[in-house]
Amino acid sequence: MKGKISTLLIIFLLSVALIASLSCSSTQQMTSTKEAPPAPPVPAKHADVDFSKSCLDCHKTETPDAVAEWQSGMHGEVNVGCFICHGDGKEEYYPEPKAETCVSCHSGYVPTYAGLGVKDCFGCHNYHTLRFHAEDRGGFGQAAPDWIKTSTLASNFQHDKTGGE
Repeated sequence: MKGKISTLLIIFLLSVALIASLSCSSTQQMTSTKEAPPAPPVPAKHADVDFSKSCLDCHKTETPDAVAEWQSGMHGEVNVGCFICHGDGKEEYYPEPKAETCVSCHSGYVPTYAGLGVKDCFGCHNYHTLRFHAEDRGGFGQAAPDWIKTSTLASNFQHDKTGGE
């Protein structure tokens, strides 16, 4: 009987020691010196201006190159306002538009960037001038030339046939 009690006592003490060692190692893992992941970026804030005025009132003197690019690009030609891509400046402001914003109007194209080494449309295209390969090679609406077969447009975009542009 004494032998059984001694054996049970030894098993109990070993179990307590094992549990204690496991809890210490998990505490060490929780207090490791690994850096915490970076905090999400603080949303951009537009300068405090008179928002009753047009964006162009300030930007034609503050950022004239960007205004000139916009005016010469497709969005400027059809008068797509700054707020469509950049937000209203008060509640939302995107100094660099998000590709998701483009897709909200141009839903007919589903971009894939695999193998291109870019994260979005703007890795290749300037968002103000919006010049695309076809414009540089003779315009849209012509018979597809040979270059289209190997272009990023052909290999990375699919038209979803929903009538989007």
